Amino acid sequence: MRKLRYSMDSLDQALRGKGIFNIEEVEYAVLEDNGTVSVLKKDEHQYVTKKDMKLHSHKQAFPVELIMDGILIEENLKNNGLTREWLDSELKRRGKQLADVFYGVRGTRQQLIFDFYEDGVTKPIDKE
Repeated sequence: MRKLRYSMDSLDQALRGKGIFNIEEVEYAVLEDNGTVSVLKKDEHQYVTKKDMKLHSHKQAFPVELIMDGILIEENLKNNGLTREWLDSELKRRGKQLADVFYGVRGTRQQLIFDFYEDGVTKPIDKE
């Protein structure tokens, strides 16, 4: 660190940026060529994962925007094996139609999320 003129303050700052406020949690730290610090935490300070706890994981996918600013993105429907008829039937189940939707996305767990133009907000909380 001395050769690189990297101070303990710089190391502490880099660790804090990774959520490490106690240097005793660190097993090993590496100053990378690009100036970032990579850290291996001591075993007792590492995060527990679902696999560690033998919990069932749910399949996730990248979210797909289907409607933006009220405009249907037909290419995203097509690229994901979805049809306009399917989307219309999903909207109909909610008592809505495409003209009612400001934003629509199929989420990471294949769920549909819609933001409608008329969402029932009559008095916004934030005032300018």
